[in-house]
Amino acid sequence: MVSFEEKNHLDATMPRKLVGVESGPKFDYTKLRGLEHGYAVGKRIGKGGMGEVWEAVRDDGQEVVIKVTLDSAMSPDDQVEGLERFIQEGLVLEEIDSAHFPKFYETNPNNKVIVMERLRGDTLYEKLIFDRVTPGEAFHIVSEVAAGMFHAHEQGYIHRDLKPSNIFIGDDGQVKILDLGLVYLTHDKRTAKRRGTKRRITAPGVIIGSPRYFSPEQARGDEVRLESDVFALGCNLYEMLTGSPAFPGDDVLEVLDSIGKGNFIPLKKARPDLPTAVTVFVNYMLQTQPTHRPTMDQVSKFFKQYEGIETS
Repeated sequence: MVSFEEKNHLDATMPRKLVGVESGPKFDYTKLRGLEHGYAVGKRIGKGGMGEVWEAVRDDGQEVVIKVTLDSAMSPDDQVEGLERFIQEGLVLEEIDSAHFPKFYETNPNNKVIVMERLRGDTLYEKLIFDRVTPGEAFHIVSEVAAGMFHAHEQGYIHRDLKPSNIFIGDDGQVKILDLGLVYLTHDKRTAKRRGTKRRITAPGVIIGSPRYFSPEQARGDEVRLESDVFALGCNLYEMLTGSPAFPGDDVLEVLDSIGKGNFIPLKKARPDLPTAVTVFVNYMLQTQPTHRPTMDQVSKFFKQYEGIETS
């Protein structure tokens, strides 16, 4: 193991682009105390209200990203909840351990640093802005996300924030699901973990996530279910296929009202060139009643057969 004090030696052996030679913020290496490995940290590649993401190289040459929490101007209660969500992401990634999620490497004892797999590619959000997603590509993405979420659902985890910016398509075509800070535990999972560290952070009735991809039950503030993720994934697929949100609106209330009433343009009307079976299945995913929606396993298997399809 390379110690914290040996960091300067690592700096001399790592690629210059990862050693922080650029102008800009410098990484605070004291945050890495307690980690098993040593790291040479490069540039900051992301920042949010509660944390930052830095690219780095581990002492064995493995490229990684390091997520660290920040002191925040938010209220003390919000800071506590934000830290709990940060901690939760590392715990959930470690337990899920699936190729459809970023690989978890390690965290420090106070859980304020997470070391994860370095991904290279684009989020679905970026692809929708800069590229055209073909139907075959869309079906591949949805099949892979559904496979990953079926694995998570089997372990009792509900993502509840599936949106284009949380779906990542690697340069190698591999699809990953991001941001597990908002995961919700099913009743069985909460019961099993009652004596552990994982708990339900959000109080019942609190609306959290991205409204345009809410399920009707989320829009009402009801407890989310496994099928809530299916609805959100259906919204993502609809947007990939049509270039427009399934439930557009000028403000959040209008969007939530449309979702609650199931007011969306049928996919068959928006994309008459698609196979009828596909348009029917997407409508199936966007059913208002949760029990009328398919499982993630059914979604994955259905769209697997349409990967690479070409339409007129």
